Parts: sequence; structure tokens; C-alpha cells
Amino acid sequence: MPAMSLWDVPPMDIRPHLRAERVALLELLEGLAPDQWNAPTVCPGWSVKDVALHLVDDDLGWLSRGRDQDLSGLLAGTPTTGSSWPRCMPRTTAG
Repeated sequence: MPAMSLWDVPPMDIRPHLRAERVALLELLEGLAPDQWNAPTVCPGWSVKDVALHLVDDDLGWLSRGRDQDLSGLLAGTPTTGSSWPRCMPRTTAG
């Protein structure tokens, strides 16, 4: 069977499926004690608060870029363009 290209798959709006994930994330964050926000994560130099802010910033960025019709994509200096964030991701998803 030949490999399937991403471009062979029709677009699919997955936003409705993400709602439960975001609700669970917010419930988890609401339950954190003050000292837990400063706890380290598997990402070197990133606290729980840093990761949470990264996730919220990403959401707000997509919303504002959509509102402003900014199609430029990621802005220089964001955590996904030059920090330790991408290097730590395999460790967070490995079984």
C-alpha cells in the first residue's frame, strides 16, 4: 500500500472534538495549589505556569490572528520557533 500524503486527506474541522480536552485542562489548572504552578516540568526551564501560559497564549494568538485576518502564521520568538519546547515534546508523549 503506498504512503498517503497529507494532501490526499480532505480537510476536517476537529474543533468540536477539542472542547472536552480544553475543559479538562482548565479543570486541572483550576485545581492546582499555588506552589504547584512553580513546579518544574519535563521541559528544561519551563514551570507548570510557563506551559499553561504557552497553551493559553497559543489559543489567544489563533483567535486574534483570525479576528485580524493575519495569515502570517507563527511570529518570530514564539516558543515553537527556537526554544526548548519542541525538544521536550517527545518525552511528554512517549508511553
